[in-house]
Amino acid sequence: MMSYADDYVGVYLLTESIKIDADRLDLADLNPQDDAEPNITGGYIIEMGNANPGGFASTLSGQTVEFSWWDPEAGRLTGAQRQWGPRLYSRL
Repeated sequence: MMSYADDYVGVYLLTESIKIDADRLDLADLNPQDDAEPNITGGYIIEMGNANPGGFASTLSGQTVEFSWWDPEAGRLTGAQRQWGPRLYSRL
């Protein structure tokens, strides 16, 4: 029987930070007048799990999953843009 107990060095987790940049994530800027498709559909980073007061929740999976607007921040979104996120997840 082989044993790797003497070789164990822990668990490694490799991650990468999201950076908005033309060479990394070329994310379109949302403007207040972008209130209809197709312009309303792009330019967001939505984080799942760490909801903030401006975020939203979905129960499509049978469990409540919370989402936060990471970019742009919720305070910079128009009402139509803020409503677009939950509508997107209801279509999935």
